[in-house]
Amino acid sequence: MLARERGSRDTVAMDQDDTSAYQRLDDRASARAALGAEIGQARQELRLFERDAGFWDLDGAEFCAAIDAFLRRSQFTRATLILHDASALEGRAARLPAIIERFAPRLQIRETEPEVRNYALGVVIVDQSAVLRRPHFDRGFAVLDRDPAAVAAAAKLFDELLERSTPAPPARATGL
Repeated sequence: MLARERGSRDTVAMDQDDTSAYQRLDDRASARAALGAEIGQARQELRLFERDAGFWDLDGAEFCAAIDAFLRRSQFTRATLILHDASALEGRAARLPAIIERFAPRLQIRETEPEVRNYALGVVIVDQSAVLRRPHFDRGFAVLDRDPAAVAAAAKLFDELLERSTPAPPARATGL
């Protein structure tokens, strides 16, 4: 659904102009930095769909600090994270469960139903103004797109995935 013909723009390095409508982020570090920057500017909503916590390092210090600051900005901010496999958070996540506990129900972790676990395109939507897409979970890059049509398509996909997800079991840190 979200895949669009981009031509040679997929092969260029990240555009240094942060206001550009389309930027390729060639590795995890630049994708994570872009996500942190987008969350830093977000005012209302973060919606993230991914296979597991790994690519975005959802329990990492940077992501957790960004999501914590985002949720503290206003009582109206909210974040929904849908994962194919939320078990990656259980047993080794220490930061994110504390943030979930503090901000529930404005921060929700959900897990997809088994029937849709073969879907392999990741999306992050920030305030209906930007989308970070991963064309496939096995690829180590992402794309930041501010095109309203791309954001709308990502939001539609996210809504469909949300309908096909259930609340994830609570992540608990063990052995700490």
